[in-house]
Amino acid sequence: MKIITYLILQLCMIGSLVAGDRGCKIGIVDISQGVPTKESKRLFELIEMDVREIYTKGVDHEFAWRKDESVIKRLEPGVLGFFEPMIIVKNQESLTKVIQDEKLSDGLIVFEYDRGAMQARLKLFDYEGTELALIKLPLEKDGAMKDSLFKHVRHASIVALGHYVRFVP
Repeated sequence: MKIITYLILQLCMIGSLVAGDRGCKIGIVDISQGVPTKESKRLFELIEMDVREIYTKGVDHEFAWRKDESVIKRLEPGVLGFFEPMIIVKNQESLTKVIQDEKLSDGLIVFEYDRGAMQARLKLFDYEGTELALIKLPLEKDGAMKDSLFKHVRHASIVALGHYVRFVP
C-alpha cells in the first residue's frame, strides 16, 4: 500500500511541474515624439515583427514561457500622454491601469525613436508599471536603411528585454 501511495504522490508531483505553463502576454507601443518619419515608422514595424518572431516562434532563445501560446499586442499611441521624452513616466497609476485593462500580464515594451539624439530607446514595464529595463541604441548613419538599427542589434535588444520579463506561470 505504501508503494502505491508513493507512486501516486510521484505522479502528482510530476504533473505539478507543467501546471501553470502558459504563453507570454506582453504589449508593445511606439511613443516617439513629434511628427513620425518614415524611418521611425519602419524601425518600429521591424522591432514589432522581431518581438513577435523571437517571443512566439524563435527556437534559439530559451524563455520561461510557452512560445506557441504567447500573445504580443500592439497598443495604440493613446498612452503617449503618460510619458515624457526619454520614456520617463508622468503618471504611473494611469500606465498601470492601461497595462492591467489590456491584460498584459507580463508587461509593456515602450519604443521611442529620437532622431535628434540619434538613438532608439526600448523600455520594459512590468504588470504594475514598474520600470524593469532600459536599452538605448545608437542609430546607424550608414547601412541598408539610414538612421535605423541593424538586425542583430534589434534581436539582441529584444532577447535582453525578454530575459528581464518577470514571468510567473
